This record gives sequence, structure tokens and C-alpha cells, in this order.
Amino acid sequence: MTVTLHDSEVLLKRVSFLNDVVLVRNTMPKLGQVTIFIIIGCVLLGLTLAAIMLMSSLTKKELLVKDVTDSQVGTVKTYTQSCLAQTFQNGLLLMGKQGGYISLTPPKYTYFYSNVLKIPIYFDELVLAPDMEVLELQLGEYVKSNTTCNFEEFRKGGINITVGEISAKISFTNNTVIAKVVFPLDVNDGSSNTHLEQFTIEEESRIKQMYYTALSVANDPELQKGICISWMVQWASGNGFMIEEFDNVITGTVVIKITDSKHWINQEPQVFVFGIKELGDEVDYE
Repeated sequence: MTVTLHDSEVLLKRVSFLNDVVLVRNTMPKLGQVTIFIIIGCVLLGLTLAAIMLMSSLTKKELLVKDVTDSQVGTVKTYTQSCLAQTFQNGLLLMGKQGGYISLTPPKYTYFYSNVLKIPIYFDELVLAPDMEVLELQLGEYVKSNTTCNFEEFRKGGINITVGEISAKISFTNNTVIAKVVFPLDVNDGSSNTHLEQFTIEEESRIKQMYYTALSVANDPELQKGICISWMVQWASGNGFMIEEFDNVITGTVVIKITDSKHWINQEPQVFVFGIKELGDEVDYE
């Protein structure tokens, strides 16, 4: 059998065709596998994006709830701070009007302010002025005994507040009075509980300077010569204070009122009032 050139070309074309068919057949499974991998990748990517969006949404909700809770606790804290400050200021004013006394009765005293307040006698042959510790303890006790914060409105709004016992430690500086107050509060809004306890109140007041000035008068060896008032006036004019003297001829005492013209508390000037016994007079104390 004779094979012509034409027949050889036809045979080569058939072989080439068969090779292409085999190649296609071998390639198709690989393309199918790639397609499956692409689909799986797209699904995983979609699930990942959905999870990220869900987590982001939950986080925003949690932050929103936390912000609301922090805001409620902050409101309770602000109110409590204001309530304690009001009591503290009232005690500070009363202490000045009674020469460093609030709850304790001075060893000797006279009356002032329409016979309502007891004015302590700082000198009557002996120095009778209280120690600074007495002032600190009394003001701390006043804050403890007279603080009446009303949390009823918070409770009506769904915030439960449990109140503990108050204690206060007072310290005086030349220009301020500081109260470190322990007032335990458990604030529960139904979803979380927050414990509050430490509160610090600081009030501008020069009552310490006024107290030590009164103490200097009580210890002044020249007191009986009657020159202490002129000395006090000179001291006051150079330090922004005002001095007033009131003679009580019935009790034989001189009441001295120091007013701080620079520092006011609740729209009221800080004062410090005390008395001294005029030597040589018989005094019938209350």
C-alpha cells in the first residue's frame, strides 16, 4: 500500500486533533477545581465580612450602653459632690460665726447676732481659745451629721442607690479648707453596679488666718492695755480683712468680728467672731 503525501498530512492533522482533545480533557478537571476554590473563597470572605459587621454592631451597642451607664453614674456623683459641698459650706460659715465652735459649748461665752449664737470668750485672765484640732473635728462631725442627700429622684428613674455611713476628715490651709469625705454609694442601673466612695471638697477660705489672729490677740501680753484692737486694724488693712468691735457693757466683754472681704461662701462673706474679757469687770456669763 502506497502512502501519499496527502495522506500523511491528513494523518498528522488527526493526530494533532486527538492531542488537542486529550489536552482539553486533562485541563477541564483543573478548571473545575479552580472554580470550586473561587466559590469557596468568596463564601468565606462573605462570612468573614458578615462576622466583622456583626461584631462591630455589637461593640457599638455595648459602648452605647456603657456610655449611658457612665453618664448615669456621673450624674449621681456630681449630685452627691454638690450635696456634700453645700453641707460643708454651711458648717464653715457657722463655725466662723461662733469663733471656731459648732456643736461643742465654749468654756465661757457671750451672745451675739440677736442672742442666738454663742460667741466664745478667747481670753478671761486665761487663754480659753480652742485648739485647731477642735475646729477640724467639729467641722468633720457637722458634715457627717447634717448631710442629707436625697436620691429619691434617681430611684424613680430606675437607678437603685444604696447608701453607707459618712465620715469626713478636715484640713485647713492658709487659703483653703479641704474635706476628704468617705461616703459609700452602690449605684445599680439594672445592668451594672458601680461603687462610689471617695469625695474631696475644697473651699476657698482664710478662716485659719482669722483663727490664728484671734489666738494672737488672746495671747497678747499687751491685751490688758487695750492696744490689741489698733494692732488688729493694722493687720487687717494689709491683708484684705475688716475688723469690727462691739462692746457688751452688760457682760463686760468686747466682741471682735473679722470679715474676709476677698472670699465669700454662698454669697455670704466669711467671718470669724470671738470675745475677750475686759479686765477689771465682773462678768455674768451664760
